[in-house]
Amino acid sequence: MVADIPPGEYNVQFTYIGYEKTVFTAQKFSAGEKKKLDIALKSTVLTFDEAVVIVGEKPLVDVEDAKTGSTLTAKEIELQPVRQIQSVINMQTGVVQSSDGVHIRGGRSYETGFYIDDVSARDPLSGTGFGIDIGTNSISKIDVTTGGAGVEFGNATAGIVNTQTKSGDDKFEFNAGYKRDNFGFNKNAGSTWNQQVMEMGMGGPLAFKKKLTFYTTLKTNFSDTFIPNSPNGEGNAAEQVVSSLYPNTQWSPYQDNRWAGMLKLDYKFDPKRRLSFTYLKSITINQDYNMLRVTGNDVSFNPGYQFLFALQPDNANTYTHDTNLETIKWSQTISNTFSYQITGSRLYVKLRADANGAPWRPDVVNTEFDPESIVTYPATVFNPDDSIVFVNPGPGLYNNGGIATLWHDHYVLEYTIRASANVYSKDTRNKLFFGTELKPQEYQWIDITRPWIGAPIQLADGSYSQSYRLGDISDVWKVNPLSGALFISDKLKYLGLIAEAGLRLEYWFPGKFLDDAVADSTTTIAPAFRDAYYADSYGLGERRFKMRLLPKFSASFPIKENQVLFFNYGHSTVMPHPSYVYTGMDPYFADRRYTRIYWQSGFKS
Repeated sequence: MVADIPPGEYNVQFTYIGYEKTVFTAQKFSAGEKKKLDIALKSTVLTFDEAVVIVGEKPLVDVEDAKTGSTLTAKEIELQPVRQIQSVINMQTGVVQSSDGVHIRGGRSYETGFYIDDVSARDPLSGTGFGIDIGTNSISKIDVTTGGAGVEFGNATAGIVNTQTKSGDDKFEFNAGYKRDNFGFNKNAGSTWNQQVMEMGMGGPLAFKKKLTFYTTLKTNFSDTFIPNSPNGEGNAAEQVVSSLYPNTQWSPYQDNRWAGMLKLDYKFDPKRRLSFTYLKSITINQDYNMLRVTGNDVSFNPGYQFLFALQPDNANTYTHDTNLETIKWSQTISNTFSYQITGSRLYVKLRADANGAPWRPDVVNTEFDPESIVTYPATVFNPDDSIVFVNPGPGLYNNGGIATLWHDHYVLEYTIRASANVYSKDTRNKLFFGTELKPQEYQWIDITRPWIGAPIQLADGSYSQSYRLGDISDVWKVNPLSGALFISDKLKYLGLIAEAGLRLEYWFPGKFLDDAVADSTTTIAPAFRDAYYADSYGLGERRFKMRLLPKFSASFPIKENQVLFFNYGHSTVMPHPSYVYTGMDPYFADRRYTRIYWQSGFKS
C-alpha cells in the first residue's frame, strides 16, 4: 500500500533481486483512488537495468536512460515488413541505410559499432557490413544507440547497434515462416526480384529439470535483386553464381544468397547464476563488390553491380563471406547491490573474391585472360601498315571471354575476453559500472590483380617458363595486433535527472610485423612517418603501443510526458583499416600497388 500519492499519471516499477524489472506504464491516479496491480516477476540473472518487462503502452521516450536511441523487441521485429537486420534498424530515428551500409547520425558506415550479445561482430577487413548476417528470427531485442554510447563499447564514433539473441524457455516452442514475391503471374513485373525468405526456429527445455534450455534458428534469403528487371536492360544476371569456397552450386542458386543459423544453450543454476553458449554462422555469396570495400573519406559508393561485365556476368567477381561467432557468457548476481559478467568469444571471418569460382590462377597460361587485352572483331584498325597493329577500344563493356582481374582472400581470427560488474546503492539510484576487455587478433590479407601473370607458359620447344611473380599487382601480409580497454562509469538518478559520467582507456599494439618493419632501415617508409611512429607511441618491452583516454558524459531530464531533454558529450575513436597500416611494410615483398598508402599514425577520431 502506497498512500498520499498526488493525482496524476505514473510509471510504477517493481524490482527484486534475481527477477526481471517490471514497469506498469501510464497508470493514472485520481484523488483518493485505490488501484490493484497484479505482479508476476520472471526470474533472471540479469541486473535490474538489463531485463525490463513493460506492462501497458510503451512510452515514446525512456525517461530512465540518459542515452538517445531506441529499442526493438522481438514482437516489433516480427511485425516489420523487412527481414534483414539492416533494413529493420533503418526505420529507427537517426539511422539511414544506403548501398554501402548503415549510417547513424550522418556518420560513415565503418564508424558504427555492430555488436551481438555485447561482442563485436564486424569484419574489420571487409570495410562495410555487419560481419554476421544474423536472421531476425534469432533476435530477442535490438538496442540502437544514436548518442551517448556507453563506456563498454569501442571502435565506433557514430553509434552502436547491439543485438541480443533469443534464449529457450521452460516450454517448447516452434515457429516457421516463408515469403516470396514471384507467384508466376507477376514474374516480369519490375517489383519482382525473385526473392524467397525462409525462417525456422525452435527452442525449449533439454534436461536437468528444465535448467538446460536451447534455442536454434535457420534462415535463408535468396534474391535476384534488381538485375533481371533493371531499366533499359542496363544490367544482366549471371547464369550461375559460383564460389570457390562453396563450389556446390546448391549454396548459390540466385544472384544474392544468404544463409544464417544460430544455436544457443542456457544453463540456469538458480535465479542468480546462468551460463550461456551461443554459436552463430552466416554465409553470403553474391557478385556485389560492396562486399569488399576499403572505406575512406574519398570513396564513392555505387549499387555494387559490376557494369563492365554486364555482357558476360558469369566472368565477373564472386564474393563469399563466411562468418562464425562463438560466445560463452557467465552471469551472476551476488547480492541486490552487486552483479558481474564474464564473456569469452571467438570470431572467425573469411572473405574470398574470385572470377566466379575459378582457381586463383591456372596451372598453365595457354590463352589470354585479361578482358582489356582481348580484341573482338569487327574492330577499327588505325595503323594497318605498321608491324604492330593497334585498334580502337570497344564500347567499354567486356564481351570477349576475359575474366575478372581480382583474386582476394582474407581471414580474421579475433578472441575477446571481457569482464564487467555493476555496483548499486541500496536505493538503486546510483550505479557504478566498470570492467576490462582484451582482444588478441590475427589478420591475413592476400590481394592479387591479374593473378595469371607469373604462371608457367609453354614455350615453342615444349618446355615451360619459370616465374616467381605473384600477379601483376599484389599485397600480402599476416599480422597479430592486440587491442583492449579499461572502462568505468557512474550513473546517478535524482529528482528525474539521469546523469552518467565515465572514462574509457583504449590501447592498441599494432604487432611485431609493424614494429620490425619500422625498425628496419631497409623498408620504404618515409622518415617523417618513422619518427612519428616512435613519437606518438609508447614502449613495452620490444613492442610499441598507443593508447587514449576517452571521457564520456550523458544526461537527461524529463520535461513532461514523452518529452525529455538530452545532453551527450564524449570522445570516441575508430581504428584505421588495417590495409592503411600494414601495406608495403615487408622489405622482402615490395608492394607494387599504385594505390599504396603509407602508415598513418594514431587512431582516427
